[in-house]
Amino acid sequence: MPSPTDSRDLTSRWRSKLAVLATVALSFLQAVLGEQKFANQPSPQTAVIGSTVVLPCRIINKVGDLQWTRDDFGLGNERELHAFKRYKMIGADEEGDFSLRISPVTLEDEAYFQCQVTGWRDIPGVRSQTAKLTVYVPPEPPVISQGPLVTTTAGFGVQLECISKGGKPAAELQWLDASGRVVTEGVHYTTELMEDGHRSNARSILSFLADRRHHNSAFTCTAMNPAVRHAEAAQVRLEVRYPPKVTITHDQDGYKEGQTATLTCSADANPNAMTFRWYRNGQLVSNANVTQLVIEQVTKDSLYEDIACEVSNEVGSSKKMTRLIIHYGPSFRAPPSDQYSEIGENATLTCEVDSSPDSTIVWINQDSQTIVGKGPEYRVVVSRDTLGSYLCIAKVDGFPEISATVGIFLKGPPQVRSERQQWGEQGDTVLVECVITAASARSLTVSWTHHGQEIDLETGRYEVIQDVTTRGIRHTLVIRNAQPTDFGAYNCSVQNAYGSDVHEIILIKKKTLPLLLLVGGLSGGILLVVVSVMGIVMCAKRNAARQKANKGYGLPEKTVTVKTSDHKTPTEVKTPLEHTAGSSLGEKDARMGGGGWEKDVEKPPSPTYLASTTSYIYPDTFTVIPLRINGQLANEMGTNSVNYAPQQQPNISTSNGGPTHMNGSTFMPKLPMPTGNNKPYPGYGNHLQHHHQASQGGDPGFLVPGFSSRSFNKDFKDPSGVVVSSTRSNGTVTVPSTPAVVGNGARLGIPMDPVQHIVPSQGQMVEDHLATHV
Repeated sequence: MPSPTDSRDLTSRWRSKLAVLATVALSFLQAVLGEQKFANQPSPQTAVIGSTVVLPCRIINKVGDLQWTRDDFGLGNERELHAFKRYKMIGADEEGDFSLRISPVTLEDEAYFQCQVTGWRDIPGVRSQTAKLTVYVPPEPPVISQGPLVTTTAGFGVQLECISKGGKPAAELQWLDASGRVVTEGVHYTTELMEDGHRSNARSILSFLADRRHHNSAFTCTAMNPAVRHAEAAQVRLEVRYPPKVTITHDQDGYKEGQTATLTCSADANPNAMTFRWYRNGQLVSNANVTQLVIEQVTKDSLYEDIACEVSNEVGSSKKMTRLIIHYGPSFRAPPSDQYSEIGENATLTCEVDSSPDSTIVWINQDSQTIVGKGPEYRVVVSRDTLGSYLCIAKVDGFPEISATVGIFLKGPPQVRSERQQWGEQGDTVLVECVITAASARSLTVSWTHHGQEIDLETGRYEVIQDVTTRGIRHTLVIRNAQPTDFGAYNCSVQNAYGSDVHEIILIKKKTLPLLLLVGGLSGGILLVVVSVMGIVMCAKRNAARQKANKGYGLPEKTVTVKTSDHKTPTEVKTPLEHTAGSSLGEKDARMGGGGWEKDVEKPPSPTYLASTTSYIYPDTFTVIPLRINGQLANEMGTNSVNYAPQQQPNISTSNGGPTHMNGSTFMPKLPMPTGNNKPYPGYGNHLQHHHQASQGGDPGFLVPGFSSRSFNKDFKDPSGVVVSSTRSNGTVTVPSTPAVVGNGARLGIPMDPVQHIVPSQGQMVEDHLATHV
């Protein structure tokens, strides 16, 4: 049997073996399971009082005991925490989930929580991070201490107080105006911790001066913290009493002088019981409580009159001031001044104009008549081109414009020019003139002296007139009822700031004819007129006697055809010839059987037909042939008969049966037409007349084929005083400038028989047409 010592050794050996086995087993477990660690651990959270909150805790390889601590105080390691009825660990062991649920949350739950696991043997324990639970408490609705209505007066200070209690955190308070904008000025915000040490009261005070704008307006106070989703609000309405706010309106935008102005006064006030008073330049117009003021016949001075309307109520008084807008045309505040400068200097011309509304001002260079500037000032660099006069024109719509002339001149004395000798008659108003250049009229001093004595303008007989011309400034000394002593030497003296000039003028008296010489000349003129009239009468009687002595010559009645060629189709007109008084044939001959002769008068010889020229040669004693044109006697048209007295003729030969000049060219003149009221062919006008005048080189007139301008008597002329002639060749009447001469002084005259008509077509004869007979 083993001894006790052996038994103790055996026990010791088994213990050693078990320890080794335990160590091997733990090492195996550690190798298989690993260390304890958190898969999920709590984090800081917030919760509203009365709600439920879960703090997560999930551990892997849990081998020790697990518990939750609150502010480092252990709550227990069982899932059901009996000491804390509202706390419980939820989840499953196999999942290692030991989350802590708190429901409902109270203010005392606001603390720091931690999840802890103990170690086992060589496996260490673990702890989660600390998580704070914050508990929120909604605030009470805000309250405005002054109530829903506040009454005040404009200009007085107002304080509105808003309070919200019991919030955790303290409520945020905001003020909103009537338009919903946040008010930040004049706001004072404070908080106060309540006795429980968790909740707080919030207070906001809004301070401002009451204004008419605040009348009937509302202010809103809102309260909010994280425990509520929507803000709570309270509202207050203000009733403000304020004095009148005055407005004056005009019945039109502006007035012209002489019009009537009506002003209306209105006001906004609380209370609205008001009285009205009008003032003009500080003086009360009347005590009448009226809202309108009527001002008749406004003037330009009304523009500067202060007009005020004062309105009062029980709160106070207000006054509004206005002025009338008077529209008036432009006028110069000051006369424009000329500028004297040197070449290259800067010059400024000024045109100060008073008008309402403001004038439109332009500057015109009077030399070039161009616009060079606009506005009340014109600046220019002085040069030869910019010297001279400028016109300032000011204009306002609806009013006459005004203008003034200013100039830019070189610094220097003026110059005087004039006719040295000037004339006048004694007893008349006499003018003595001088012209001034290189100076401005506004800067000149002009004086007149006579025989060294200055002219006294106060006597009334003298007057000085000044006007501006293109040559310069003209000064005229007017002398009324000139006396002998007023004639003689005058000096026109001019002076400006840079020098002077003088010019002497000699006023000479015009010589007049004696009265006796005037009467004698008038009597002689009358006598000359009487003698001239008597001569004309005598000449007329002599011509009448000559015509009577020649009466009775006749020729057989024939017709002649006048062909007119318009270069296209010739026309023919045949017409008879009539006799008229004053010619070699007359109505008396027709009554005697045609072509009868008076017994006591020798019958003149008949013309001889010249076969070589197919024309008649008329004897020298054959004198006069009457003409009818378009059925009217030439005498009736202002054209007299033809006188075939012998003439000095140029030599004209015929070639091929027609008249030619000496050089052989055929002479074919045009037939112009007369002008005035005696046109035998109305409608041709001055075109043919001008054309003939240009082609003939002489005066225009009516040409009758077969008559020489030198063969007419002194009375046979058309209205323009031109006479014509013609010859015939090969049956064609042509009109040379002078009649043709054949043989010994014989003349080619009217073709065919002694008595013929020479008449153009009944239509109007056109220029370049030829008169032809058969």
